[in-house]
Amino acid sequence: MKTLLDDRPLPRSLVPLPGESLFGFILRLSHRLDESPLQLGRRTGVSRLVSQQGAHSIPSRLLLRLEASQLRSFAKATMLDEEAVDDLTLRPLSNRYPPLAEALPLLRKKTALPPWLRFETTSYCPSCLAGDGSTIQNLHGGPWKRLWHLPIVFACLDHNVFLRDVCPACQQQPLQRTPGTNSAIPTHGLASLHPAQCRRTVALATKQPCGARLDRPAHHTGQDLPPLTTDIATVQQELLDLLKGTASVDAQTSFADLNLMATIISAAWPHHPEVSAPTELLDAFSSHHDTQQELIERREPQIKGPPRLDTSWRITPQSAPATAALLAMSRHCLRLPAVHLREQLTELLGHAPGRNHPRWGGALEATSAQRCSPQLRLALRGTLAERPTGPLHGHDG
Repeated sequence: MKTLLDDRPLPRSLVPLPGESLFGFILRLSHRLDESPLQLGRRTGVSRLVSQQGAHSIPSRLLLRLEASQLRSFAKATMLDEEAVDDLTLRPLSNRYPPLAEALPLLRKKTALPPWLRFETTSYCPSCLAGDGSTIQNLHGGPWKRLWHLPIVFACLDHNVFLRDVCPACQQQPLQRTPGTNSAIPTHGLASLHPAQCRRTVALATKQPCGARLDRPAHHTGQDLPPLTTDIATVQQELLDLLKGTASVDAQTSFADLNLMATIISAAWPHHPEVSAPTELLDAFSSHHDTQQELIERREPQIKGPPRLDTSWRITPQSAPATAALLAMSRHCLRLPAVHLREQLTELLGHAPGRNHPRWGGALEATSAQRCSPQLRLALRGTLAERPTGPLHGHDG
Protein backbone atom coordinates (compact mmCIF):
# COMPACT_ATOMS: atom_id res chain seq x y z
CA MET A 1 0.00 0.00 0.00
CA LYS A 2 1.56 3.29 -1.12
CA THR A 3 1.14 6.58 0.65
CA LEU A 4 1.18 10.19 -0.51
CA LEU A 5 4.66 10.61 0.91
CA ASP A 6 6.20 7.57 -0.78
CA ASP A 7 7.90 9.72 -3.44
CA ARG A 8 9.10 12.52 -1.19
CA PRO A 9 11.93 12.66 1.34
CA LEU A 10 11.01 13.08 4.98
CA PRO A 11 11.18 16.66 6.34
CA ARG A 12 14.10 15.69 8.60
CA SER A 13 16.38 12.71 8.95
CA LEU A 14 19.35 11.52 11.00
CA VAL A 15 22.87 10.33 10.33
CA PRO A 16 23.15 6.66 11.35
CA LEU A 17 25.32 6.13 14.41
CA PRO A 18 28.32 3.78 14.19
CA GLY A 19 27.14 0.19 14.29
CA GLU A 20 23.44 1.14 14.48
CA SER A 21 20.76 -1.35 13.46
CA LEU A 22 17.86 -0.67 11.11
CA PHE A 23 15.35 -0.95 13.94
CA GLY A 24 17.41 1.33 16.18
CA PHE A 25 17.55 3.94 13.41
CA ILE A 26 13.77 3.69 12.93
CA LEU A 27 13.24 4.20 16.67
CA ARG A 28 15.46 7.29 16.81
CA LEU A 29 14.12 8.85 13.62
CA SER A 30 10.48 8.27 14.53
CA HIS A 31 11.20 9.89 17.90
CA ARG A 32 12.72 12.90 16.15
CA LEU A 33 9.72 13.20 13.84
CA ASP A 34 7.28 12.64 16.72
CA GLU A 35 5.50 9.80 15.01
CA SER A 36 5.22 6.07 15.62
CA PRO A 37 7.74 3.56 14.24
CA LEU A 38 4.91 2.03 12.21
CA GLN A 39 4.07 5.40 10.61
CA LEU A 40 7.72 5.84 9.72
CA GLY A 41 7.85 2.30 8.34
CA ARG A 42 4.95 3.08 6.01
CA ARG A 43 6.43 6.40 4.90
CA THR A 44 9.81 4.84 4.14
CA GLY A 45 8.45 1.78 2.34
CA VAL A 46 9.61 -0.93 4.76
CA SER A 47 6.30 -1.84 6.39
CA ARG A 48 4.27 -4.76 5.12
CA LEU A 49 0.52 -5.22 4.68
CA VAL A 50 -0.49 -8.09 6.96
CA SER A 51 -4.30 -8.14 6.83
CA GLN A 52 -7.21 -7.38 4.54
CA GLN A 53 -8.20 -4.63 6.95
CA GLY A 54 -5.09 -2.67 6.00
CA ALA A 55 -2.97 -3.44 9.07
CA HIS A 56 0.77 -3.06 8.57
CA SER A 57 3.82 -4.34 10.42
CA ILE A 58 7.60 -3.93 10.32
CA PRO A 59 8.86 -7.48 9.65
CA SER A 60 11.70 -8.64 11.87
CA ARG A 61 13.52 -10.23 8.95
CA LEU A 62 14.23 -6.80 7.50
CA LEU A 63 17.17 -6.73 9.88
CA LEU A 64 18.80 -9.42 7.74
CA ARG A 65 18.26 -7.74 4.38
CA LEU A 66 16.13 -5.14 2.62
CA GLU A 67 14.75 -5.97 -0.81
CA ALA A 68 16.05 -3.74 -3.60
CA SER A 69 12.81 -1.74 -3.77
CA GLN A 70 12.77 -1.28 0.02
CA LEU A 71 16.41 -0.20 0.00
CA ARG A 72 15.73 2.46 -2.63
CA SER A 73 12.57 3.68 -0.92
CA PHE A 74 14.14 3.89 2.54
CA ALA A 75 17.27 5.61 1.22
CA LYS A 76 15.28 8.22 -0.71
CA ALA A 77 12.92 8.95 2.18
CA THR A 78 15.71 9.30 4.74
CA MET A 79 18.10 11.13 2.40
CA LEU A 80 20.79 8.50 2.87
CA ASP A 81 22.72 6.61 0.23
CA GLU A 82 21.78 2.97 -0.30
CA GLU A 83 25.09 1.68 1.05
CA ALA A 84 24.50 3.45 4.37
CA VAL A 85 21.03 1.92 4.59
CA ASP A 86 22.36 -1.54 3.74
CA ASP A 87 24.90 -1.15 6.55
CA LEU A 88 22.01 -0.90 9.01
CA THR A 89 21.21 -4.55 8.24
CA LEU A 90 23.23 -7.69 8.91
CA ARG A 91 23.54 -8.58 5.22
CA PRO A 92 27.06 -7.11 4.75
CA LEU A 93 28.33 -9.63 7.33
CA SER A 94 26.94 -12.66 5.49
CA ASN A 95 30.24 -13.35 3.72
CA ARG A 96 31.93 -13.77 7.12
CA TYR A 97 29.26 -15.23 9.40
CA PRO A 98 27.85 -18.56 8.09
CA PRO A 99 24.47 -18.44 9.90
CA LEU A 100 23.67 -15.23 8.00
CA ALA A 101 24.63 -16.75 4.67
CA GLU A 102 22.40 -19.74 5.46
CA ALA A 103 19.51 -17.52 6.52
CA LEU A 104 19.32 -15.20 3.51
CA PRO A 105 17.90 -17.79 1.06
CA LEU A 106 15.28 -18.74 3.66
CA LEU A 107 13.76 -15.28 4.07
CA ARG A 108 10.88 -15.95 1.67
CA LYS A 109 10.14 -19.34 3.20
CA LYS A 110 8.23 -20.17 6.35
CA THR A 111 11.04 -22.11 7.95
CA ALA A 112 13.20 -21.85 11.03
CA LEU A 113 16.41 -19.92 10.63
CA PRO A 114 19.77 -21.41 11.63
CA PRO A 115 21.07 -21.38 15.21
CA TRP A 116 23.49 -18.63 16.27
CA LEU A 117 21.25 -15.99 14.77
CA ARG A 118 18.88 -13.85 16.82
CA PHE A 119 16.91 -11.33 14.80
CA GLU A 120 13.63 -11.26 16.73
CA THR A 121 15.27 -10.00 19.92
CA THR A 122 18.44 -8.25 21.02
CA SER A 123 20.83 -7.72 23.88
CA TYR A 124 21.85 -4.21 24.89
CA CYS A 125 24.31 -2.05 26.79
CA PRO A 126 22.65 0.65 28.95
CA SER A 127 25.62 3.01 28.58
CA CYS A 128 25.56 2.74 24.78
CA LEU A 129 21.84 3.50 24.75
CA ALA A 130 22.48 6.55 26.94
CA GLY A 131 24.56 8.06 24.14
CA ASP A 132 27.84 9.91 23.99
CA GLY A 133 26.69 13.23 25.43
CA SER A 134 26.22 14.93 22.06
CA THR A 135 23.13 17.07 21.55
CA ILE A 136 21.48 14.68 19.10
CA GLN A 137 22.09 11.63 21.31
CA ASN A 138 20.92 13.46 24.41
CA LEU A 139 17.64 14.06 22.59
CA HIS A 140 17.11 10.71 20.89
CA GLY A 141 19.46 8.29 22.61
CA GLY A 142 22.43 6.24 21.53
CA PRO A 143 22.42 3.32 19.10
CA TRP A 144 20.71 -0.01 19.28
CA LYS A 145 23.53 -1.89 17.57
CA ARG A 146 23.06 -4.47 14.84
CA LEU A 147 25.77 -6.74 16.29
CA TRP A 148 23.72 -7.12 19.47
CA HIS A 149 21.46 -9.42 17.41
CA LEU A 150 24.30 -11.93 16.98
CA PRO A 151 24.65 -14.37 19.90
CA ILE A 152 28.44 -14.34 19.49
CA VAL A 153 28.39 -10.72 20.70
CA PHE A 154 27.98 -10.97 24.46
CA ALA A 155 29.91 -7.96 25.79
CA CYS A 156 30.35 -4.23 25.20
CA LEU A 157 34.08 -3.60 25.10
CA ASP A 158 33.57 0.17 25.00
CA HIS A 159 32.16 0.01 28.53
CA ASN A 160 33.77 -3.29 29.58
CA VAL A 161 30.50 -4.98 30.61
CA PHE A 162 28.40 -7.97 29.64
CA LEU A 163 25.36 -7.11 27.54
CA ARG A 164 21.95 -7.32 29.17
CA ASP A 165 19.06 -9.24 27.68
CA VAL A 166 16.02 -8.30 29.78
CA CYS A 167 14.38 -5.12 31.00
CA PRO A 168 15.10 -4.45 34.71
CA ALA A 169 11.42 -3.61 35.32
CA CYS A 170 9.32 -6.20 33.45
CA GLN A 171 12.03 -8.87 33.06
CA GLN A 172 11.15 -9.32 29.40
CA GLN A 173 13.34 -8.85 26.36
CA PRO A 174 12.67 -5.21 25.48
CA LEU A 175 12.63 -5.44 21.67
CA GLN A 176 11.42 -9.01 21.28
CA ARG A 177 8.58 -9.53 18.85
CA THR A 178 5.34 -9.76 20.78
CA PRO A 179 3.79 -13.26 20.48
CA GLY A 180 0.95 -13.32 17.97
CA THR A 181 2.21 -10.30 16.04
CA ASN A 182 4.32 -9.93 12.91
CA SER A 183 6.18 -6.77 13.87
CA ALA A 184 9.81 -6.54 14.91
CA ILE A 185 9.16 -3.52 17.13
CA PRO A 186 6.72 -4.07 20.02
CA THR A 187 3.94 -1.46 20.39
CA HIS A 188 5.02 -0.08 17.03
CA GLY A 189 1.96 2.17 16.88
CA LEU A 190 3.02 4.36 19.82
CA ALA A 191 4.78 7.63 19.11
CA SER A 192 5.34 8.74 22.70
CA LEU A 193 8.11 6.36 23.75
CA HIS A 194 11.79 7.29 23.86
CA PRO A 195 14.03 4.94 21.80
CA ALA A 196 15.62 3.67 25.03
CA GLN A 197 12.33 2.79 26.72
CA CYS A 198 11.16 -0.83 27.01
CA ARG A 199 8.35 -1.37 24.51
CA ARG A 200 7.16 -4.77 25.73
CA THR A 201 3.47 -5.00 26.57
CA VAL A 202 2.80 -5.56 30.27
CA ALA A 203 -1.02 -5.36 30.16
CA LEU A 204 -2.48 -7.35 27.27
CA ALA A 205 -5.96 -5.92 27.73
CA THR A 206 -4.80 -2.32 27.31
CA LYS A 207 -1.60 -3.05 25.33
CA GLN A 208 0.21 -0.84 27.82
CA PRO A 209 3.99 -0.88 27.30
CA CYS A 210 6.42 -1.29 30.17
CA GLY A 211 8.12 2.04 29.43
CA ALA A 212 11.11 1.54 31.77
CA ARG A 213 14.27 3.35 30.74
CA LEU A 214 17.00 0.96 29.64
CA ASP A 215 19.69 3.62 29.28
CA ARG A 216 20.19 4.28 32.97
CA PRO A 217 22.64 1.83 34.59
CA ALA A 218 21.30 2.72 38.03
CA HIS A 219 17.99 1.09 37.07
CA HIS A 220 19.81 -2.26 36.89
CA THR A 221 20.90 -2.15 40.54
CA GLY A 222 20.35 -5.51 42.20
CA GLN A 223 20.60 -7.32 38.87
CA ASP A 224 24.33 -7.06 38.52
CA LEU A 225 26.07 -9.25 35.98
CA PRO A 226 29.48 -10.75 36.79
CA PRO A 227 32.49 -8.59 35.91
CA LEU A 228 33.95 -8.94 32.45
CA THR A 229 37.40 -10.43 32.96
CA THR A 230 40.35 -9.72 30.69
CA ASP A 231 40.38 -13.27 29.34
CA ILE A 232 36.70 -13.21 28.42
CA ALA A 233 37.02 -9.72 26.91
CA THR A 234 39.83 -11.12 24.74
CA VAL A 235 37.50 -13.86 23.48
CA GLN A 236 34.95 -11.20 22.55
CA GLN A 237 37.55 -9.05 20.80
CA GLU A 238 38.73 -11.98 18.71
CA LEU A 239 35.17 -12.70 17.59
CA LEU A 240 34.60 -9.05 16.69
CA ASP A 241 37.84 -9.07 14.70
CA LEU A 242 36.57 -12.02 12.69
CA LEU A 243 33.54 -9.96 11.69
CA LYS A 244 35.54 -7.06 10.36
CA GLY A 245 39.27 -7.60 9.96
CA THR A 246 39.90 -11.15 8.80
CA ALA A 247 39.66 -12.53 5.27
CA SER A 248 36.09 -13.65 4.75
CA VAL A 249 36.97 -17.30 4.04
CA ASP A 250 39.05 -17.51 7.22
CA ALA A 251 36.23 -15.90 9.21
CA GLN A 252 33.67 -18.37 7.82
CA THR A 253 35.92 -21.28 8.75
CA SER A 254 36.56 -19.96 12.26
CA PHE A 255 32.87 -19.43 12.96
CA ALA A 256 31.97 -22.85 11.53
CA ASP A 257 34.56 -24.44 13.85
CA LEU A 258 33.12 -22.57 16.82
CA ASN A 259 29.60 -23.66 15.90
CA LEU A 260 30.58 -27.32 15.68
CA MET A 261 32.64 -27.24 18.87
CA ALA A 262 29.85 -25.47 20.77
CA THR A 263 27.37 -28.11 19.58
CA ILE A 264 29.59 -30.94 20.85
CA ILE A 265 30.23 -29.25 24.20
CA SER A 266 26.51 -28.61 24.68
CA ALA A 267 25.66 -32.22 23.87
CA ALA A 268 28.26 -33.54 26.34
CA TRP A 269 27.23 -31.23 29.19
CA PRO A 270 27.65 -31.39 32.19
CA HIS A 271 30.95 -32.97 31.14
CA HIS A 272 33.03 -30.11 29.75
CA PRO A 273 36.58 -29.00 28.94
CA GLU A 274 38.69 -27.67 31.77
CA VAL A 275 39.03 -23.95 31.13
CA SER A 276 39.82 -20.93 33.27
CA ALA A 277 36.38 -19.40 32.82
CA PRO A 278 34.87 -17.81 35.95
CA THR A 279 32.56 -20.08 37.93
CA GLU A 280 29.66 -17.62 37.47
CA LEU A 281 29.83 -18.12 33.70
CA LEU A 282 29.87 -21.91 33.89
CA ASP A 283 26.95 -21.78 36.31
CA ALA A 284 25.07 -19.53 33.87
CA PHE A 285 25.58 -22.01 31.03
CA SER A 286 24.56 -24.91 33.27
CA SER A 287 21.34 -23.06 34.10
CA HIS A 288 20.65 -22.50 30.39
CA HIS A 289 21.25 -26.17 29.63
CA ASP A 290 19.00 -27.37 32.46
CA THR A 291 16.21 -25.03 31.36
CA GLN A 292 16.36 -26.30 27.78
CA GLN A 293 16.33 -29.92 28.93
CA GLU A 294 13.24 -29.29 31.05
CA LEU A 295 11.47 -27.68 28.10
CA ILE A 296 12.31 -30.64 25.89
CA GLU A 297 11.09 -33.16 28.44
CA ARG A 298 7.77 -31.32 28.75
CA ARG A 299 7.40 -30.96 24.99
CA GLU A 300 8.51 -34.48 24.02
CA PRO A 301 5.14 -36.27 24.53
CA GLN A 302 3.38 -33.65 22.39
CA ILE A 303 5.67 -33.97 19.37
CA LYS A 304 4.23 -35.85 16.40
CA GLY A 305 6.28 -37.06 13.47
CA PRO A 306 10.08 -36.91 13.15
CA PRO A 307 11.81 -35.13 16.05
CA ARG A 308 13.10 -31.63 15.44
CA LEU A 309 16.78 -30.80 15.69
CA ASP A 310 16.23 -27.73 17.86
CA THR A 311 17.44 -29.29 21.08
CA SER A 312 19.51 -27.97 23.95
CA TRP A 313 22.74 -28.41 22.03
CA ARG A 314 21.46 -26.33 19.12
CA ILE A 315 19.85 -23.48 21.05
CA THR A 316 22.08 -20.53 21.87
CA PRO A 317 21.91 -19.17 25.41
CA GLN A 318 19.93 -16.04 26.03
CA SER A 319 22.20 -14.64 28.73
CA ALA A 320 25.56 -13.11 27.87
CA PRO A 321 27.50 -14.90 30.66
CA ALA A 322 26.20 -18.30 29.49
CA THR A 323 27.14 -17.50 25.89
CA ALA A 324 30.58 -16.33 26.99
CA ALA A 325 31.15 -19.61 28.85
CA LEU A 326 30.21 -21.73 25.82
CA LEU A 327 32.35 -19.72 23.42
CA ALA A 328 35.33 -19.63 25.79
CA MET A 329 35.20 -23.42 26.13
CA SER A 330 34.90 -23.82 22.36
CA ARG A 331 37.81 -21.48 21.71
CA HIS A 332 39.95 -23.33 24.28
CA CYS A 333 39.38 -26.66 22.51
CA LEU A 334 40.07 -25.28 19.06
CA ARG A 335 43.43 -23.89 20.20
CA LEU A 336 44.69 -27.26 21.40
CA PRO A 337 47.45 -29.04 19.45
CA ALA A 338 46.05 -31.63 17.05
CA VAL A 339 46.72 -34.64 19.26
CA HIS A 340 45.13 -32.98 22.30
CA LEU A 341 42.17 -31.81 20.24
CA ARG A 342 41.48 -35.41 19.24
CA GLU A 343 41.74 -36.47 22.88
CA GLN A 344 39.31 -33.73 23.88
CA LEU A 345 36.85 -34.68 21.13
CA THR A 346 37.07 -38.34 22.15
CA GLU A 347 36.28 -37.42 25.73
CA LEU A 348 33.41 -35.10 24.88
CA LEU A 349 31.80 -37.39 22.33
CA GLY A 350 32.02 -40.19 24.84
CA HIS A 351 29.48 -38.25 26.92
CA ALA A 352 27.24 -37.25 23.98
CA PRO A 353 24.26 -39.22 22.65
CA GLY A 354 24.79 -42.01 20.13
CA ARG A 355 24.04 -41.84 16.43
CA ASN A 356 20.69 -43.57 16.78
CA HIS A 357 19.47 -40.68 18.92
CA PRO A 358 17.07 -39.07 16.41
CA ARG A 359 18.09 -35.55 17.36
CA TRP A 360 21.79 -35.71 18.06
CA GLY A 361 22.90 -37.59 14.95
CA GLY A 362 21.17 -35.16 12.63
CA ALA A 363 22.28 -32.13 14.61
CA LEU A 364 25.96 -33.05 14.47
CA GLU A 365 25.87 -34.07 10.83
CA ALA A 366 24.13 -30.81 9.87
CA THR A 367 26.62 -28.75 11.84
CA SER A 368 29.74 -30.56 10.64
CA ALA A 369 28.59 -30.13 7.05
CA GLN A 370 29.44 -26.44 7.33
CA ARG A 371 32.77 -25.00 6.24
CA CYS A 372 34.83 -26.30 9.13
CA SER A 373 38.61 -26.23 8.98
CA PRO A 374 40.49 -29.26 7.61
CA GLN A 375 42.15 -29.60 11.03
CA LEU A 376 38.84 -29.96 12.87
CA ARG A 377 37.31 -32.24 10.26
CA LEU A 378 40.40 -34.46 10.37
CA ALA A 379 40.40 -34.57 14.18
CA LEU A 380 36.70 -35.41 14.28
CA ARG A 381 37.03 -38.07 11.59
CA GLY A 382 39.98 -39.63 13.42
CA THR A 383 38.10 -39.58 16.72
CA LEU A 384 35.08 -41.34 15.24
CA ALA A 385 37.27 -43.90 13.46
CA GLU A 386 38.87 -44.81 16.79
CA ARG A 387 35.47 -45.23 18.43
CA PRO A 388 33.41 -47.50 16.16
CA THR A 389 30.90 -48.10 18.95
CA GLY A 390 30.80 -44.52 20.15
CA PRO A 391 28.59 -41.61 19.18
CA LEU A 392 27.35 -41.56 15.58
CA HIS A 393 28.31 -45.23 15.28
CA GLY A 394 26.88 -47.02 18.30
CA HIS A 395 23.48 -48.37 19.23
CA ASP A 396 23.25 -46.78 22.65
CA GLY A 397 20.33 -44.48 23.38
